[in-house]
Amino acid sequence: MIIKSLKIGVSQMWLNKRLIFVYYLVNFIFGIILMLPFRSILNNFVGHRLMGAKLGGYLDWDFVFDFLTHRGSAMTAYLGLFLILPVLYGAFLLFMSGGVLKIFVSGEKYSPMLFWGNNARYFGRFVRLFLWLSLIHI
Repeated sequence: MIIKSLKIGVSQMWLNKRLIFVYYLVNFIFGIILMLPFRSILNNFVGHRLMGAKLGGYLDWDFVFDFLTHRGSAMTAYLGLFLILPVLYGAFLLFMSGGVLKIFVSGEKYSPMLFWGNNARYFGRFVRLFLWLSLIHI
């Protein structure tokens, strides 16, 4: 039963390749938002010094401690972004779950109107389900 369900799910996924692209694009955008400030902080710290050679190999704890002591103030601002962005990311993925569920359950092909319309239609239900499941695990 499980193998059959997985086969059906993979076949529906390949029929709706645009969904893979939409999810990839969302993940890419959130990754860029998270990594660009960190890259800037790291580039300002390392610059063109020999310290940058330590970034390509194994984790060097001397580098990590030196980075945290010299750029601690910049990292506190980055920490706020690091705490807020996963919440927004999770909420957006929760928002997109309604459209994916509707497409997979109905067996239709991806269309932007069907996908985004059902995202908005089922978002409240998914939020309630998420809150219910969160309370169960507490």
